Amino acid sequence: MNHPLRKFLVLTGYLLCASLFLSNCGLIPHAVASNPGKIAYVPLDNRPCNKERMIMAAKATGFDLLLPEEDLYATVLDGQPKNCNGTQYGDREALLDWIWKQDQAGCDFYVISFDQMMSGGLVQSRIMSDADLSEENAIIDSLTALAKKNRVIILSTLTRLAYSTPGYQGATTDDYYALYYYNLIPRPTLSGSELTIDNIIKNYRNKADGSKITADDLAAFGGYLTDEMIDNIVAVRERKLRLLCRMIQAASNGNLYYYIGIDDASSSASVQTSEIAFIKSLIHENGSIFSGADELAIMSLAKLSCEKYAAAVTANVFYFGGRADGIADFFDVNTLQENIEYHLSSAGCSVAADHSGEIDILVLTQPDRPDMESQSITDLIEKAKYNTEQQIPTIILDASTGTNDGNPAFGLNLVNKVNLAEIIGYSNWNTTGNRIGFSVGFGLARYNYLKNEAKPTGSASEGFLKYAAFQYIEDLAYCSTGRNYMSELINRDGNSNNFYPGASDLWIHKINGALEKAVMDGTGGASGSNIIANLNSGSYIVSLYDQYTEVSVKSFAEISVSGFRFPWYRSFEMTFEVDLTNLPSLKLQTA
Repeated sequence: MNHPLRKFLVLTGYLLCASLFLSNCGLIPHAVASNPGKIAYVPLDNRPCNKERMIMAAKATGFDLLLPEEDLYATVLDGQPKNCNGTQYGDREALLDWIWKQDQAGCDFYVISFDQMMSGGLVQSRIMSDADLSEENAIIDSLTALAKKNRVIILSTLTRLAYSTPGYQGATTDDYYALYYYNLIPRPTLSGSELTIDNIIKNYRNKADGSKITADDLAAFGGYLTDEMIDNIVAVRERKLRLLCRMIQAASNGNLYYYIGIDDASSSASVQTSEIAFIKSLIHENGSIFSGADELAIMSLAKLSCEKYAAAVTANVFYFGGRADGIADFFDVNTLQENIEYHLSSAGCSVAADHSGEIDILVLTQPDRPDMESQSITDLIEKAKYNTEQQIPTIILDASTGTNDGNPAFGLNLVNKVNLAEIIGYSNWNTTGNRIGFSVGFGLARYNYLKNEAKPTGSASEGFLKYAAFQYIEDLAYCSTGRNYMSELINRDGNSNNFYPGASDLWIHKINGALEKAVMDGTGGASGSNIIANLNSGSYIVSLYDQYTEVSVKSFAEISVSGFRFPWYRSFEMTFEVDLTNLPSLKLQTA
């Protein structure tokens, strides 16, 4: 807190924040500099990464997010109450009707999950193998017509290596790995005139040398696939690839952009290698393809905010750990640096090689040597503290683990030493591709809003503080250590992949209580209680329009959390409510 302008700006920011709150209460004119922009959003599914995060992120970045009823896009695992359409997946027909109603109402932008519209969600897209695609083709034609007069971002994925989902349609963890290893076997590498969709599909059953994959090849991985299972694998991949290619070829105009995630990718050659090359040859400048999936909706906010404000952001990327040029985790097809730059460029952000950019992105990589990890963490933390003192907008990304877990030591240092609320983007959720998208996607969208809105709103502050609390608790307190703890706890009495069947309401209530205690008290890493204390005692940026303006969190609200639960009745993801209370108020004075 030593910057010479800090005290003045904090005071100015306090008054601004009170003004923002009053504008939302109707006591003074509502402070909106431009049309917030309505986004009609069809999610990949109803997991928190695609629903709750997107709702809060859109509000924090000045967009008005429109969502259909959750039942229309929800995925439910085996034995759980089905959707109103009588299935375990989304209702494509109802969603298409909803999309066109938003068009009739004059919606500005559309962010649409292609997997939802073709299959009813990500999980269902991994098992659908119908040869009759007439219904899907009709939906593609409808989406193509929508894009002729609207800005549309299509979110899609390549079929992952393990196309099954444990707990869905009877699939088990053993099925997951058997399918994963079958698809991990390298196929013939196609290029030039040989790179066609028919040749890709023809080689789904073949090894790199062109010979057929045999039972002996699978035995090396402990596989047990039958011919029937392999036939289904091929049919699922073919269906999904043909539909995506038809969509791209049918609708490649300036109104359309494609975010395509390589779901469950691999750093080695696999069945996905030629699929990736072929998709790249089709989308050209109309899309991006990189490792990831669940972060694509947040990336669409970054892209739309760049277009809304006609902004071209430059970023300085600092790597701590020495492995920027390495593969960050088992699910990446590119180096960490390449994947970050692909995400950034897709959203209109370039990297400043001379570190003259507008924002800093601080990345903790895997260490070159184990003895480097502690110093790398210290160096990044010191840089983050310096940035907040020097008023440099900052994004932080933890890519240090090579697994789905976070780095507990790094998390503890962040919570204990850094003003979390002043960081505009952060993530260590799931794979490195996901983390990149959540951190830089949200950070860029938030920066564009703060930099370009002359009169930022209290609603955006509300969205930001809720998003910040959600991301830090989900990522630091749960993903880093809490998830493994809860998985072990659930597995004592049930199945952490789907504990709903056979579970009583009392047992579920007990598990939810254990979840809240584990998250808030901590399980070896940062605790939810300490995260909330950090946020409530810190300050956050409310504007960058004329100058770096920050206010204390408590001048706007006090953050609290409640209602911890597992929305899919499995331990992989959890959710909770973020509440803002004690908002400032000002009574009108009368003579």
